[in-house]
Amino acid sequence: AVRLASLLDIDYDGAISDAELKASCRTLRFRDLDNDETFSVSELLPYRDPRSQNVAVAPDAVNLPFLHVTDRDSAQDAASRIMQRYGNEQQLSAVMLRQRDGIETTPSASNEFLSMDDLRGVIEKPRFHLVMVVSLSVKANTSSIKVDVARGASAFCKPAAEQAFGVYRMVIDGLPLTVQALGGSANDRKSTQGYLGQTFVMSDGDQNQYLDETEFSGMKEAMIRAGVRTDFAAVDFDGDVMVTRDEVFSFAKRDQMVNASRVEVSVKQDGKTLFGLLDSNGDRRLSAREMRAGPEILHTYDFNQDNKFADSELGTAFILAISLGRPEFRRMSGQTANSSMPMGSADGILPRPESMQGPEWFRRMDRNQDGDVSPREFLGTGPQFKQIDVDSDKLISAPEAMSIDDTP
Repeated sequence: AVRLASLLDIDYDGAISDAELKASCRTLRFRDLDNDETFSVSELLPYRDPRSQNVAVAPDAVNLPFLHVTDRDSAQDAASRIMQRYGNEQQLSAVMLRQRDGIETTPSASNEFLSMDDLRGVIEKPRFHLVMVVSLSVKANTSSIKVDVARGASAFCKPAAEQAFGVYRMVIDGLPLTVQALGGSANDRKSTQGYLGQTFVMSDGDQNQYLDETEFSGMKEAMIRAGVRTDFAAVDFDGDVMVTRDEVFSFAKRDQMVNASRVEVSVKQDGKTLFGLLDSNGDRRLSAREMRAGPEILHTYDFNQDNKFADSELGTAFILAISLGRPEFRRMSGQTANSSMPMGSADGILPRPESMQGPEWFRRMDRNQDGDVSPREFLGTGPQFKQIDVDSDKLISAPEAMSIDDTP
């Protein structure tokens, strides 16, 4: 999913202001990979960032309502984020955390406010409201989850009336959350074996049932795509300079067992999204006009009247999946499918030529087919553009083009 709000939130306060919306085209300018003055779904996905694999992920993680705390450094980072979003002058209301037992163990904490050090101390030694016991199995549909709600937390941690095996649904402070226990890595192993077996046959050019070092190059690429990084000597267990099918399967199986020894946690956003609200014509891309209309659209969802927009105001739900480690090509299969799409408008839904409005010159100049002609698309002079752009919004619309075309 495209988490557009995290990309536009340049001050990382967890909400989008009118100023940030008005600056959205400039903020996202490096993501316009095909330079067509629109932003498509594939251009806004994290793994399509043209400059870095991490630039898009970092702000996205900052805006998620989840913090991963494992040591003192991560506790300090969590405290900084919480203080930045909810604090006032480096102080946080103690009541907000519902951690009275934890607060009392912090020497410098007052009865009303926490300092940054107090907050970090609470995070390092918290009073848990929920305790989850997750059992993960390599067999499909056999993983389970059990959740215990602490006494006193039931007022804001409310489980759903009906639960399914391996799934736990609850509402925490009004935020719907579904926790899933996912296993079934045995199916991944079978899929990987089938994939590698087929590649082995195609790589074995002389059909002698083994691969030499030259033939192994194709096999190596397939293993890398499957998340198994190795070389010829490592797979050739008996050192006879011949890699057999069994040696490939054996090496891949051992590598996958290492993957399965990890536990992965992933978060998915469900429900309405900022991208979906702004994409008024549903063509899977955002034009300059759609971005400019953002403030008016989002004011409808500004329920707390703070003149800012937050994902939580959309009734957003989250799915938290806890699973065994998976081979790279299985875990990233969805992303691989999308990232293989050619850059350009192929992932957008372009209008049919007969459905486009405006005179012929207008339709020809509208190269990105977003229904407007920008200054860059306009082939006339600057004064001519200003004359046609009656509302001075730096976009020539179809009605404006037709009004000029009808002028005697």
